[in-house]
Amino acid sequence: MMIGVGTFFKLLAGWDTESMPHIIMLVAVMLLMILGYCKAHKELRRLLDDETAKMDRHEEKVNQYMELLKPSGRDAIRISFADKGTAPLPAGCSKYGGRPDVPANFQWPHDNSGRPLSLLLQIDCADLTSLDHENLLPTSGQLYFFYELSQMDRNGNENDVRVIYNDLPSSQLHPLEYPVNLDKEYQLQECRLQFSRFTSYPTLSTFKPVSEEDEDARYEAIVLLWDESHTDIGSMLGYPFLIQGPIVDDLSDDVLLLQLYSTNCEYQNKDDKFPHDLLLGDYGIIYFYIKREDLLARRFDRIKFALQSN
Repeated sequence: MMIGVGTFFKLLAGWDTESMPHIIMLVAVMLLMILGYCKAHKELRRLLDDETAKMDRHEEKVNQYMELLKPSGRDAIRISFADKGTAPLPAGCSKYGGRPDVPANFQWPHDNSGRPLSLLLQIDCADLTSLDHENLLPTSGQLYFFYELSQMDRNGNENDVRVIYNDLPSSQLHPLEYPVNLDKEYQLQECRLQFSRFTSYPTLSTFKPVSEEDEDARYEAIVLLWDESHTDIGSMLGYPFLIQGPIVDDLSDDVLLLQLYSTNCEYQNKDDKFPHDLLLGDYGIIYFYIKREDLLARRFDRIKFALQSN
């Protein structure tokens, strides 16, 4: 546009009748450029205003869903990695992976095909007492969570999921050697665990989104309310963070004993100081449910299991 103006003034300075067609042409081009710029600027402004309005509507919907979800919040126990440290872990402590600390007569669990299960978590129940406000969980002893990782059956068939409870003091426990046929790939690296209280929220609810925009807003509200930390690996009690549909019918009767997330996956941007790699399906989550009456009776052989992934 500046070149056109400069040429215009040069022609004007040496104006004669032969230059007139050129001047008229330049004036026309300049006017078209000015009009085109104004039109483009106006359209850009409209698009920006529309996008701003859309973002404002989205934020408003997110806030609305957060307010709708808040009254449904339930206390839950967050499970996180603790500092790795260098000292050996004490017998019976809460930990991820490694070898279980068990009584003398403990047998490493296998599935129906003879494949050894992997230790996912060993939990010292005393660590949970102050966080379990309904007094559902044992107050002493250890809970062991095992799963067969080479096949990863989504419904826990073939006896490939096991939850075992031990109520002996830690002085009577010893680390159990790995079975010779448990591949190193499925021997999860040991790391101590820590626990904290948080409020969980339903990922499925009676108020269904009416549009794709509403669904995006509802999901963002859920994620914001869960306030997930980059060191979290799962939770106990409260609501599950469901990827697909519901697994049980009634959360007042079926208690979420444990949900465990895939860890150290690229999309989660895990901290390098916790180099644990457990990919459950396609970046999935595994869930352990138990009937309330079975939990109070310590019948941990009656577990409902599911794996959900993207």
